Amino acid sequence: MYFLRGVDGIYYWDGRSDPISPIFSSRNTPVDLDPDRRGRLYIVNDRRLYVYDRSNGTELSGLPAHLGVSSVRSPLTKAGVVLAGTTDGLCLSRDYGITWEEVEVRGLTLAQVFGIYLDPAAPLTAYLATSRGAFRVSLAALNPSHKRRRVSAR
Repeated sequence: MYFLRGVDGIYYWDGRSDPISPIFSSRNTPVDLDPDRRGRLYIVNDRRLYVYDRSNGTELSGLPAHLGVSSVRSPLTKAGVVLAGTTDGLCLSRDYGITWEEVEVRGLTLAQVFGIYLDPAAPLTAYLATSRGAFRVSLAALNPSHKRRRVSAR
């Protein structure tokens, strides 16, 4: 299966059919492949997080509606882990996006996370582009915030 992201949407091609088929037909922001599950994409669209799994697109409903999602990343070294940058910080899922926890990053308080970038030379290191500057984060040290509540899927 092949994926193509264009200015007007995201498309897939299975290598047999013609032409390519749309997954989302509106402008999309960040997209990331799940390194553990072939054919699975995490897609940010209209400040919401969706998962596409070969034949369907489903909104991941575990994130609170007030947290607009602006970025997504699924690290290669941590099975099941998905990071979501939101209007209020960073959220972490350890079960492929079914449940989420807001995580506390030292110095990152009430800041929007615009981008999550993984360091190819140090797979457990991520860089966050935020409204308060850039932050370096160790994925091995990410722990759920004790000050914030755990958020579960509906």
